[in-house]
Amino acid sequence: MKRNWKRLLPHNLRDAFRLCKQHGIDEKRLTVERQAELMGKTPDWLYKVMADASMPANLIPMYEAMTGADFISRHLAVSAGKLVIEAPVGRICDASDIQSLQEILNLAVGQLIAFHAGKVNSDQVIAAVTEAMRKLAWHRQNASEHTQPSLDLGATA
Repeated sequence: MKRNWKRLLPHNLRDAFRLCKQHGIDEKRLTVERQAELMGKTPDWLYKVMADASMPANLIPMYEAMTGADFISRHLAVSAGKLVIEAPVGRICDASDIQSLQEILNLAVGQLIAFHAGKVNSDQVIAAVTEAMRKLAWHRQNASEHTQPSLDLGATA
């Protein structure tokens, strides 16, 4: 079964590095050795940086671009108390977009109910609620961008 990368949230910085590495392997077909080579570093250096979660900040954007995942940046923002959303493109949503939102919101509420009943741990609840907040914030911003005349929303004049 293929992993749904969009719904994964790292639990800590080390986990964020691990997820970026794994995304590079699974989706970009880049071994750790190849990832290190593209960064101009040795595989030993990359393994040490991932184990210590100590990559220099100026290399993080390059590493995320190379692996195709932004788990490190998102984790850093979230750990600073920020809500991270994908930038809306100003497109008109269809029924499947709203249905997907409803599914995520139902999952979040279900996780909250299960948490208060002692059936799931707080990490699961936090991940579900955060994803629901991200999706709602995206739709909010998308609706806000709709009123800007510079955006082409595919509407015909």
